[in-house]
Amino acid sequence: MPFTIPGIIMQRGWPWLHKHDPFANAGRDVISITSVVPPRSAFYFADAKALYHITTSRATKFPKPIVEFYKPAAAFGPNLIVAEGAEWKRMRRPINPAFGDRTMRFVWETAMGVASGLFYTPEWKGKGEVRIGHVVDITLPMALLVLGIAAFGKQMRWEDDDFVPEGHTLTFESALHTVSTTLLEKFVLPNWAYSLRADWRRIDLAGKELLAYVKEMIHERRIATEKVHGNDLFTGLLAATEIEQDPLRDDELIGNLFILLFAGHETTAHTLAFTFALLALHQDEQEKLFQHIDSTLRALDRAPEWTDMGKFSRCLAVLHETLRMFPAAPELPKSAAEDCHVPMDDGSTVFIPAGSIVDVSVIGLHYNPRYWEDPCTFKPDRFLAEDWPKDAFIPFSAGMRACIGRR
Repeated sequence: MPFTIPGIIMQRGWPWLHKHDPFANAGRDVISITSVVPPRSAFYFADAKALYHITTSRATKFPKPIVEFYKPAAAFGPNLIVAEGAEWKRMRRPINPAFGDRTMRFVWETAMGVASGLFYTPEWKGKGEVRIGHVVDITLPMALLVLGIAAFGKQMRWEDDDFVPEGHTLTFESALHTVSTTLLEKFVLPNWAYSLRADWRRIDLAGKELLAYVKEMIHERRIATEKVHGNDLFTGLLAATEIEQDPLRDDELIGNLFILLFAGHETTAHTLAFTFALLALHQDEQEKLFQHIDSTLRALDRAPEWTDMGKFSRCLAVLHETLRMFPAAPELPKSAAEDCHVPMDDGSTVFIPAGSIVDVSVIGLHYNPRYWEDPCTFKPDRFLAEDWPKDAFIPFSAGMRACIGRR
């Protein structure tokens, strides 16, 4: 095992640095680490059968270690990420319909509009070549615009809107941008710390401003004399909660909107960034993708619609291969509530003592040569085959707790 101080401190970022190598060196797709403080063991799996067992067992057998890993995600309110058991089921019931085809179609149309709009900005319009400092300078605002429109129903553009409504000190766009790019700080900083630095005060102000905007939106929808129709996620969540016998409270609605923002913004932006980087490094794959898109659009002879997504098979394959190599979540941490045995693909089982951390290494699994031939090579074609190893591909988690917005 790689350590910074052998036997004492784990090397920071070791899953990314070493991928499947620690498992290969151990000769088995499970490794264990024991700590003295706190006194317990952690088991890391890079095995598809173990993954299936851990993610499909009853929730009380392998609950999330809420306090250690997930509690900061409740910074804006209760949500699906931190909820467990009956509370999770109650929240999931009204949220699930909000991610139906109508919302997904709206996301598709919004993304098309945002991507097209980029080429009409002053920096891009009429240019044969555009140079940017960093690819995320494009992908971060692109993802934010799609989320702002599709999630909150706000009209947002590439050009800045300087209008600040009465009672606010920041525009909705500015508050949303700051919050979405500083969520980690929001999750970990205690309230008393915000006054210590100017940039932290800016984060605190943006969080309060965005919270005020969302509360106003909820209030306006609640008191509206006519039903508001819309395809955005916010409208869908409100509509779904209103027909529930036990609807989401306002703090739960807000908490879930913010956690969806956290889950959808930087993950989408960085997946796109990695995709563009991989295509730039692999010009042959870039050409294959271009020819595929060109021929598919010619066959359609119109703008592609949500129902046409399946026709862009190579686009999906490129995105899937990017997510295999650079998954948004490198691991799925759980805890063992009881003594148990976890089965593995080699026919063996692993005894897990109660209280242990049970962690599915997404990176280890995605780079496991047992499932992926030549796993360190960018090969989108592997996802065009009928028999690709679906059980060993978990960029959006797995089981009942898989990402609700994975589509």
